[in-house]
This record gives sequence, C-alpha cells and structure tokens, in this order.
Amino acid sequence: MRANEIVKILNRFSASRYNKILIDGQWGIGKTKFVDNFSDIHPDTCCISLFGKKDIESVNEEIYLKLMEGSLKGGFKKQFNKVTGKLKNINFSFNGFTLSIPLLRNICEQLIGELKRKNSFIIVFDDLERKHDKLEIKEILGLVDSLSNIEGIKIVLVANTNNFDDESKGIFFEYNEKSIDRTYRIKMYSDNAPVDILGTEKWFAIKNIASFFDFTNLRTFQKTEQFIEEVMKEIDDAKFTDKFTKDDIYRMCFATIIYNVEHNRKKVLLEKTREDEDVNEDVNEDVNVDYIWNYILRRSMDNIYSKSILLHIKQWFENGTYDMNKINRIINSINKVENVINYLSAAEEVTDAIQKWDDNLNELTVEGSLDEIIQAVRYRMSLAEMLGDVFNFSNEKLLKDMRCNILNHVDIEKSVNDNELFTAMYAPQEQTIKILIQKLNEEIIYEYYNKLAEKIIESFNRDIFSEKKYLFVLKDSVHLITDEKIRENLKGKLVSNKFFFPVPLGKVNQDQMDWCSLSNVLILHIKNYWQDDQVFDRYQEFLENAKSNYHDKMLDYRIELINRGTV
Repeated sequence: MRANEIVKILNRFSASRYNKILIDGQWGIGKTKFVDNFSDIHPDTCCISLFGKKDIESVNEEIYLKLMEGSLKGGFKKQFNKVTGKLKNINFSFNGFTLSIPLLRNICEQLIGELKRKNSFIIVFDDLERKHDKLEIKEILGLVDSLSNIEGIKIVLVANTNNFDDESKGIFFEYNEKSIDRTYRIKMYSDNAPVDILGTEKWFAIKNIASFFDFTNLRTFQKTEQFIEEVMKEIDDAKFTDKFTKDDIYRMCFATIIYNVEHNRKKVLLEKTREDEDVNEDVNEDVNVDYIWNYILRRSMDNIYSKSILLHIKQWFENGTYDMNKINRIINSINKVENVINYLSAAEEVTDAIQKWDDNLNELTVEGSLDEIIQAVRYRMSLAEMLGDVFNFSNEKLLKDMRCNILNHVDIEKSVNDNELFTAMYAPQEQTIKILIQKLNEEIIYEYYNKLAEKIIESFNRDIFSEKKYLFVLKDSVHLITDEKIRENLKGKLVSNKFFFPVPLGKVNQDQMDWCSLSNVLILHIKNYWQDDQVFDRYQEFLENAKSNYHDKMLDYRIELINRGTV
C-alpha cells in the first residue's frame, strides 16, 4: 500500500465499525505527512506525537489541548463556550494537577454530546516507537484502551514497528493481536511524493536513475533537494549550457546521496567479493567515483565529460569542502568542447571528438593550466574507452611539453603541499594517469624549491633582508626534502651564492642579523637531516675566511653569537 492511501483509510475509518487501527510503515515513507493532511481538513481529528514523551501525564494534557483546539477549528465556538462553561466546576490546573482518564472521559463525553457530532472524533497517536524510554509501552496502550472505550472516540496508532526495542515489541505485538481491529502496512511512498519534493524539472532529470532502486525513504529525495540547492547556489547560472547541463548536476547530486545515505558508502550493487577489495576510502576514491558512475548513474548523463565534476560533488557532500575555482575551470573546459558526447553518440562522432581532443592537448601544453591538461587526457582516454581502444601517450614527452605549464603552476606564496596535485581529485582509473600525476608532482616540488631558492638569492643579492619569510620556509622544509635531485640543486645554489650568508661587517641592522641566523640554521639542518658534512665544512671554511680577511672584532663577535644560536 502507498502512503497517499492513508487519507482514504482515515476517511473510511470514521464511519466504519473499526475502533482501533494501526498504520505501520518505515520511517520517512510519508505516514505523518498524510495523517497531517487528513487532520488539516477534518476538525474531528487530533494528532498526538509521542516523540520524546517521558510520561503519560504530558500525553493526557496534549490530548485535552488538541480536543479544545479541534472544537474551535470546527466552527463550534458558540457551542464550545457552552461546554467550557459547564466544565468550570471541574478543578484542574496544568501546573499542579494531572489530567486523569476520568477527567478526559468527562471532557470528551461533554464535548461530543454538546456539539452533537455526527462522526466520531479520531485521536491519532504518531511516532509510537519514538517515545522516551521512561514512558512504558504498557502505559500508552492502557491510555489507548481507556480512550477507545469512550463513546464517539476512535484511535489510530502510527508506528514503525520494526524499530521497537525487544521488550516493547513483544508487548505491542501481543496487544496488536488481541486489541487492534485492523492493521495497514505502508510499503511505498506516494506516486507524487518525489515530484512534490523535488519539483518537475529535477524529478524528470533523475527519475530514470531512481527507477533502478527500491528505496522507500522520502528523506532520500529531501536530502537530494537540499543538496542540489546548496550546489546550485555556488554555480553561476551562465555556466549551464547544452554541453554542461543542470540535469547532469541533479543526477550527480542524486547519485551521491544514494551512495552515501541509502547505501552507506557500500558498493551494494557489486558482488560481495569485489566489494571487499576496496577497503581504504581515501586510496580508492577513484574506484568509488567509477562505481557511482557505472553502477548508480549507469553513465546516463547528457555529456560524458561532466564525469570530471563527480568527485568534487561527492566530496562536497561528504566533507562540506570544495574548490569552486577548480570546479569552474573544469566546467569551462567542458563548455569548450565542440560536440557533446555520451553513450548515445555514434562511433563517427566519438572518432571526430578524439581528433579534436588530440589537437586540444597540443594547444593546452602551450598556455593551459595543469588541471585543464589532466582533464583533457582523461577525456581523451574516456573517448578511446568508448570505442574499445587504449590511448597510449608518453609521460616523458608530455612532461617535457608541459614545462611552461608546470612553471606557471608553481606558486611559492603557497605551501609546497598546496602546490601539489591531489590525485583523487581527478578520479584516475588508469594507472597511466596516476603515474602522470605522480611525475607532475615530482616536477612541481622540484620547481617549487628551485623558485624558492631563486627568490632567496634575489633578496640576498639586493640586500633586502626584511624578506625573510622565504628563507624561513626553506629552513623549515629541509627535513621534508628527500629527493636527491632537489637536494643537490639546493646545495649547489647555497655554495655558489655564499651560503645565503650576508657577512655582518661594520654597522648592521637586526634584519641582517636575523637573516644570518636563519642561514646558519639552514646549514645546520642540512648537515643533520641530510647527513651532509661537506656543505657544513665548506660553510665553516667560508666563515673563517671572512674573519681572517676583515680582522673586525665585532664581526668575530657576531659570528660567535650566530654559531651559539644566541642572536
């Protein structure tokens, strides 16, 4: 039975011979929504949520308030005033007196009698399984029995019985067998629920994907709607074209929710043995993205190139972090593609696209960003895969062609880690892509420290000792540098540039002394971390020569302070 049939059930219930019914179904399927919809248009109904209720007294009080409220909503104000006048002799207070069952019986009978209701008054108890642990199920069932014995009162219990604790489950099912007149099991949300939540445009984009899954929780669609709204607020509307479509964003957001929420980040569409292979989420992000692409999205996107956004969407939902600049660059590259390619394209179209991407790669290695080049390689590989071919390229040749791109990418105002390419952000399935990114990172790190050293040399030669931050960065990075190529390059620059040590001769300022101290620590770090005595020995020789050449007692004193580390 679908959730929207609850309204029909309750319409029939009022005039039926049934006195107590149970509406049973999973959380998030829409039970409460349709009960509320019925209550909104039927004043002879009140809904009591048991969620978090700790004692039966609070339930009794809420019933009383809802009964009063229902009388007014029904347009019986005049009669209601008469009834409340007759109730004035009843001494009760919400602050100091418990509304007992006899009192509720008195109120109900007088209301029903005075208002001359033709239909029964329906009291709905919702969220039965969500009551507080302090409120026993026996107390609730006792209240239900007492109220149902009042003439004109009918009871509806709404619950997800699968979520009762073991003790409550045993008590309730025994009661259900003996006392509940009819049980209705809601197994599906209403036909219109997804489109009501998402709207027509979003639902039509994802409904084909949704048709492959049996989930029943409407919260999946609610979370999808919320996440789509979050993502769409960050993407400029002008970015959407016939090549990069809103529908593809809707689909990727929906697939991300299915993977994370419905499937709890498990590859449930794969065989168990294959699922167990992928244990480390971080290492296998490329595998996770390809799983979503192949098994949840089923490659049914307007443009195959939009897959490049999928990992960003996935991590956006999981971590709340995203790089909008990088996402925009990918969108721009997608919109530059002349022809839209997807699984519906003809082989001739794919072949033509391959030729265009080969030309595009050549252009990108002149002035494109590393992101654009990597995405282009991935697009090219995806196109080859569609035709059952393999895209073979030389990493060495590509790295040589990308020399200018790498230099333009390196920014010494950022940390070395911020300059590196995050492999998972490209969701590389092919080993060749992983190797390419690894080699790019090696070149990026080399050029980073090379640029850093050149900046230090520039400041050193121009006596701009206030620019110490670059020397600080190099000094603090020595223990992280393990590549011999980088070490040899840095040692060569040190030796050929007087060890970056501005001899503190004559009258000096604090900036110069601080610089000398940093240079000294840098050399000590190289000696200790790189196990290199040769540079240190030549540095000591350089200092001794300086002292012997100038015969300046203050110079001798300053070098002694620097060596002791007391500057």
